[in-house]
Amino acid sequence: MYSYSHNHSDKTSWRTFQKNLQREAKQNGKQNSRVLKKPLPSNQPPFNMRNSLVLKQSGKIQRTRSLKKIIISFSIIIALAFIMQQTLPVFIKGTRYIFNEASAFFKHDAAEFFKQLTSTQSGIHKKTGNTKIPQKAPVLLSKQDLRTILEPQNLLNLKDNRITITDVNRKLNVVTSLDMRLQNFLLDQLDSLALLNRGKPEVIAMVVMEPDTGRILAMAGFDSHSSDINPCTEAEYPAASIFKMVTASAAVEAKGYSPATTMYFSGGKYTLYKRQLLEETNSKFSNKVTLAEAFAQSINPVFGKLGSLILGKDILEKYASSFGFNQEIDSEINFKPGSFTITENSYQWAEVACGFNKTTTISPVFGAMIASTMLNSGKTPVPSLVESVTDVKGTVLYKRKSETLNNTVKPDTAKALMQMMNGTVITGTARKSFRGVDKDNVLSKLNIGGKTGSLSNYDKTIKFDWFSGFCSDNKEKEKIVVSVLVGHGKYIGTKASIYGRLIFKEYFNNYFALNAKASTNG
Repeated sequence: MYSYSHNHSDKTSWRTFQKNLQREAKQNGKQNSRVLKKPLPSNQPPFNMRNSLVLKQSGKIQRTRSLKKIIISFSIIIALAFIMQQTLPVFIKGTRYIFNEASAFFKHDAAEFFKQLTSTQSGIHKKTGNTKIPQKAPVLLSKQDLRTILEPQNLLNLKDNRITITDVNRKLNVVTSLDMRLQNFLLDQLDSLALLNRGKPEVIAMVVMEPDTGRILAMAGFDSHSSDINPCTEAEYPAASIFKMVTASAAVEAKGYSPATTMYFSGGKYTLYKRQLLEETNSKFSNKVTLAEAFAQSINPVFGKLGSLILGKDILEKYASSFGFNQEIDSEINFKPGSFTITENSYQWAEVACGFNKTTTISPVFGAMIASTMLNSGKTPVPSLVESVTDVKGTVLYKRKSETLNNTVKPDTAKALMQMMNGTVITGTARKSFRGVDKDNVLSKLNIGGKTGSLSNYDKTIKFDWFSGFCSDNKEKEKIVVSVLVGHGKYIGTKASIYGRLIFKEYFNNYFALNAKASTNG
């Protein structure tokens, strides 16, 4: 312990004493709260007592500060604990999510990613040193894309089976399924009609299709009232008796009818009065026919009674839907399917069943679908015109696949309908158009059937005339269907069934000629 001798004149001694005192306090780990700044007066207590009081006060201050530190530290710990309680679950959840996503990537996506990267690098790239820049993958086209790109009017009367279109600043090369020999034959028919002054139709539409694949082989026509529409894809035309194919299918499959089933009717064949729809009776005023005869001759009262008395609303609606009426058909052609409406009125059921109404409408493309069902063992094909689409580099952006809309009817039902359709061209409503078929060097070798239909528009200014039919060789190795609509004006010109005959002969004449040439070369 240092001592101090009180002497006011000895300033050096006082400073030396203070320095020694501070050094001693620092060595003992203590600091005085106050530093003496001047010598103690002579009446003060001895220095040792004063120093003891200062040290006691300094200890109290240190304990107070320590307590404050403890309280502050404890508060911080509590606050941190609260924050961790709130954020830790979120953190853990986020970490687990990142871990799972990373695992999924490395398990599934990483392999595909590196595979695509390797495939891309193996192509033609722009080189910068040893680095290859991958090319951008081409955008493939869906059927919906093609429906947007391909305007129906641009697909009518094509003179080449390849067309070039521009979409989003890129050129697309479209290869169609058109048989240009047959397509040119249809175009020649249209050229001949253009020269007529009398009998020139107001509307004509011709569609030729493969029944098993849905490939459209030819499509041509015109509407003299509207040059910017494609009549082959429009569905504003009354279906007329073409709908009898649907009704007959329902009767055979749902009610067990056969082509030989006997039925009765009274009155005219092509009228439909309510008195003709009474319960079937065999009287001296009634006519007896088979279902096949009623189909071939398109007898309205027979099919009217099938609709109102035998089938009813639910069965008619079911089979119409199965054939594709009121359905969205996923084709690359933007065509309209059949439109069908049925009410709670039994007389309206009769009108629908025999096609004696203007509310059931179809397009010629849809008419080809109905006929194809019979020749395709009861399966309704989805029509297709586009074989493939490529860009300017030759990259394939779309490739056609044959598809069916429905398994519409059973194969046995389809065979029964084909038998009834044979009757249409032999003894029925198309017999005049197919007269002499058995003596024709081409048509005599074929199995031909069809269905006709006729009905005027609301204004009765146009009489629509239909023929929807099929043709195949006797072994059914080669087969096509046609759907022809002719809208006659003031004068009746060439009927739709005659165009059907001409198309059948043209197609199979070429087919047999090519086969004969192949056999000779072989």
